Amino acid sequence: MRNLPTIRRDRTDQLIAIPFLVLLAVNTWHHALWSDELHAWGLVMASRNLMELFQNLHYEGHPGLWHLFLWFTGLLSRNATTIQIAHLIIAACLILIVAYQSPYTRVEKVLLLSNYFLVFEYTVLARNYGLAMLLALIYAKVRASMPERPILVGFLLGAMANTNVYGCVLAVFLALEYLWTGLIAAGWLARAGGLGTLSGAGTFSALLLLCMVTVWPQPDISNHPQQPMAGDPGALTRFGLQLLRTIVAPFFPVDFSFPISFAFPGNIYSAGLRVWVSLTLLPLVCVALWTIFRDRPRFLLVLAGTALVAAGFAFAVYPSAIRHMGVVFVLFVTLLWIDRTTVPEPRSERLPERPAARAAVLGLLVLGALGGGLALVGQWMRPFSIDGAVVAWLEEHAPPDVVLVGFPDMRTEPIAILMHKRFYALDCRCEDSYVRFLDRRDGFTAAMIPERLEEALRLYRSKPLVLLAGAPLDDTVRAAVRARGIVLTERVHLEGAERDKEMTIFDVMLR
Repeated sequence: MRNLPTIRRDRTDQLIAIPFLVLLAVNTWHHALWSDELHAWGLVMASRNLMELFQNLHYEGHPGLWHLFLWFTGLLSRNATTIQIAHLIIAACLILIVAYQSPYTRVEKVLLLSNYFLVFEYTVLARNYGLAMLLALIYAKVRASMPERPILVGFLLGAMANTNVYGCVLAVFLALEYLWTGLIAAGWLARAGGLGTLSGAGTFSALLLLCMVTVWPQPDISNHPQQPMAGDPGALTRFGLQLLRTIVAPFFPVDFSFPISFAFPGNIYSAGLRVWVSLTLLPLVCVALWTIFRDRPRFLLVLAGTALVAAGFAFAVYPSAIRHMGVVFVLFVTLLWIDRTTVPEPRSERLPERPAARAAVLGLLVLGALGGGLALVGQWMRPFSIDGAVVAWLEEHAPPDVVLVGFPDMRTEPIAILMHKRFYALDCRCEDSYVRFLDRRDGFTAAMIPERLEEALRLYRSKPLVLLAGAPLDDTVRAAVRARGIVLTERVHLEGAERDKEMTIFDVMLR
C-alpha cells in the first residue's frame, strides 16, 4: 500500500495566497500592455468567426487555445484591457492551485509564488504561457490522484500542446513519461482497460495533430529570424550557448538580459559575464536536479529531452527569450509535484524525502525568487511599454480621423489596436487592423521609407496623416523624404520603457 504524505491546508495557506493575489491585481493594473500581448488581441478582433480565427492562426507560429479563449472573451467587450482581465483569471488560478492544492511546504510555496515566472512573466504578462503552466499543474494533480483516467490525461496534455510550441514539447515528453509509467513501471493503464487507454491516446493525438496543423508554416508566411545549422563553423558553439541558457536561465533568470535590465536599465551584465555566470551555475543546477530526482531516472530523461528540443528549436527556428526557456521551469515544478505525491516504482511505500533533496529544491527556488524580486522592482521604475503614452498623446493632439502610418509594422500595430483604428504599414504597403505575417512585409529597409510614405500620402490625400516611427530616421532618409516634396514635422519623441522602448510622431504632408 502506498504511504504518501497528507497535504494539510489551514488558514496559513489562505495567508499565503491572499498577498500574492493582491500583488497580482496591483501589478496587472499597473502593467502597460505591449506589442506581443496586443498582437493576439488584434488577431482575435479581426476574426469574425471561428473559421476566420483558425485561418488567421496559420501565420502566427502559435497554436490557438489562448486565442480561442480571447475570442470568446471578446464577445463581451472589444476593449483591449479585456485581455488583462482574462489573463488575470488564469493567473489567479495559478496562485490558488499552488497555495491550496500543491504538495510543497509553506516555505516552498512562498518561494515558488515569488519566482520570476509566477510573479511576473506568466501572470502579469498576458500571453499564452501562463495558460500552459496552469494546465501543467492541473495535469500534475490528475497524474498523482487519478492516473487511471487516460482520457482526462490525454485531454489535458493535448490542451497544453495547443497553448504554444514549447507547451507542445512539454506535453509530448510528459505524455511519454505517463505512457511508460502507466504501461510498464506501474501498470495502472492496464487496469484502466484497453479501450480507455486507446481513447486517451486518441484524444491526445487528435489535439496534437490540431496543434501541428495550426502552426505548420504556410508557403507565403513571413521569414522568421533563423540561425542556419549546416555549413556554419560556429553553429556548435552557438547551440551549446543556447542549451546553456535553456538549462540555467529558468532557475536563475537574473542572469539573462531580462529581467535584470528591467530593474537596472542598460543591463549591468555584459554578454560575456552572463555566459560565465551561467557556466558557473550549470553544474550546481545539474547536481541539484540529479539530487532531487535521482530516484526517478525517467524524470531526468524528460528534463534533458525537453531542454535539448527547446534549445534546438530556438537555435534552428526562432531565437528564444526568457518566456520560452521557462518551459524547463514549468517541467521542474510539474515533476516535483508528481515526485512528492506518488511512489517511485517498484517500491510499495514512499521513503522520507532526503534532506539533500529538500535543500536542493530550496536552492533552486531561492534563485528564481531573486528574478521575481527584480521584476517587481522594475515594474515600478518605468513603464513596460511606451504604447499607452503614445495613444494618450495622439488622443489629445491629433484629430479623430487621423490616419496612422508607421514602421516597423509591429511597433505601429499596438497603437492602432489601442485606438480601435486601422493603420497603414510601410513594411508591406498595406492597410490592416493587425500585422499579418505574410512575406509581403519581408525585405523592408529604411531606404524604402520615402517612396512608400509618398504613396501613403497620395492614398490618404484627403485626411490628416501622422508617421509613427518606431526607429530613428537618419539624415539620409530625411533628405530623401524632403527630395520628394514631403514635409516631416516632429511633434514629440517618447521613450523610457522596457519594451516598445521609443516612438517619434511626425505630422506628414506634401509641400
